[in-house]
Amino acid sequence: MDRPLRVSAGRPVVIDSSVAFKWFDASEPGANVAESLLRAHQRDEVALIAPAMLLPEVVNALISRRTPAEDVTLAIGFLADVDLLIAPVDTALLAQAAHIAHAEGLALYDATFIALAALLDAELVTADRSQAATGSCRVQLLG
Repeated sequence: MDRPLRVSAGRPVVIDSSVAFKWFDASEPGANVAESLLRAHQRDEVALIAPAMLLPEVVNALISRRTPAEDVTLAIGFLADVDLLIAPVDTALLAQAAHIAHAEGLALYDATFIALAALLDAELVTADRSQAATGSCRVQLLG
């Protein structure tokens, strides 16, 4: 059963999968900043938000790196426990993402994170240089 919606008074910050993945690999460039963002989220200084696709993307990245199955299961639990604000990929978000993907030559998946940040007037934090080059929202590039 899903938990009740998390309410936060923190500044909204959209993160992409590259940021969440850094929580599982401290050797990744920018992992310390990703960890600091997570701690700020837990203190309600920021509200970390991501489209629903973040969860399968992070799990897929772990599997692609041959992370043992039991560690992947622990990672899924961790992602649930950090209580991210997860936005559904509804038609409004998808339409905005499609527009951005077309205009900026991005994959729809990447454009969805940008579109969410734009719709929420939030900053996007990413380690993906192609996403960071967007003109559609404010961006912080990690490592």
